[in-house]
Amino acid sequence: MMNLVYPQIVTGADLLRGINKLNYLAPLLKRRGAIAASIVNAKMYGVPSFYHTMKKYGIQPVIGLTVHLDLGEGRVVLIYVYAKTEEGYRNLLKMSSAISITDEETLPIHWLEAYRAGCHIVCAMTDASWDGLRDEETIQRLQNHPTEKTIYIGISRPGGISHADELLIETLAKTASLPIMAIYEARYIYPEDAFAFKTADAIRSGEKLIEQAEALDVYEFSYLPEQAELQAWFKDRLDWLE
Repeated sequence: MMNLVYPQIVTGADLLRGINKLNYLAPLLKRRGAIAASIVNAKMYGVPSFYHTMKKYGIQPVIGLTVHLDLGEGRVVLIYVYAKTEEGYRNLLKMSSAISITDEETLPIHWLEAYRAGCHIVCAMTDASWDGLRDEETIQRLQNHPTEKTIYIGISRPGGISHADELLIETLAKTASLPIMAIYEARYIYPEDAFAFKTADAIRSGEKLIEQAEALDVYEFSYLPEQAELQAWFKDRLDWLE
């Protein structure tokens, strides 16, 4: 049986962008046999409590940050940035601070270039923000040099459904010699928690729930999948889960 890792968890500390509570989350991860879990809040809120709680339950905590990267000319893409060293952690703090002072809560690409040392970057290429930008030119802008081993291509399959451009993304990753990893953002724990999450998200965004009916489908699979479910979603590419 392969190791179970949860690479994108958004906690309730992230201002209603997630409703995961650590006192429920950590014991559940332990029961499922998870060996590692990563927090990817949009700011560095909740990181100390996440770190210590995961340690308490024998789960390796990984500190990450959800980043809406501003490429310029109105182009913003979703990436996840993870600290792999102490320097990387300090740089995540700097990125979080930089995001806080922008009106759109985005990170200009020159700030990423300045603070990327000690970090891994995962390009969430199946996210809609990458539409029209799944090309070598965009990837090259994120690479310091062609042999860099800190960038990954992220592919999601919510409910096991492949993205229409998955083959294109695979080809791009192969051309750029970049590894692919499965991504599955968990904003709540169980499927039945979807409505509670959407209520919280409506409060954050100021929209009425009825106006978010279409958006509900976007987050329909933003729960914490069990290992068997993950393996079913990626049954033909289990190596992406490793």
